[in-house]
Amino acid sequence: MMIRVNLWAPILGKRGYPHCSKLAGEICIDRIADRLIEAGVIQPFIIVLPNLNRDVALNVACKHYFIEVVDFVDRTYKTIPDRTARIICGHSSGGSDAMFIALDYP
Repeated sequence: MMIRVNLWAPILGKRGYPHCSKLAGEICIDRIADRLIEAGVIQPFIIVLPNLNRDVALNVACKHYFIEVVDFVDRTYKTIPDRTARIICGHSSGGSDAMFIALDYP
C-alpha cells in the first residue's frame, strides 16, 4: 500500500529534528509553525502530512502508516529517529485517527 505524504520543514541545519505527523483537516500548520519558530516560541521540527485513505480500514492504514511513513521520514530527513521525538495529531477525522494510532502504537 502506498501512502502519499506532504512534508514541511523549516530550513534545516545539521542536527536531527523531531517530527509531527498531522492527520487530516489541514489548518495552515506550516504557517503557524513558521511564525512560532521565527518568534523563538518553539524549536524547529518537521511536519509530515500523510494522506490516509478513508476507504481503507483504519487498522490497515495504521500499520502501513508506521511501517512506511515513519520509517521513510526517518531514513530520508534529518529526524531524531526515536519515538520520544515524534508526535501525532489531527483535526476532525484525523483527530480520531491520531488517537487510535497513538493507542495502538504508544
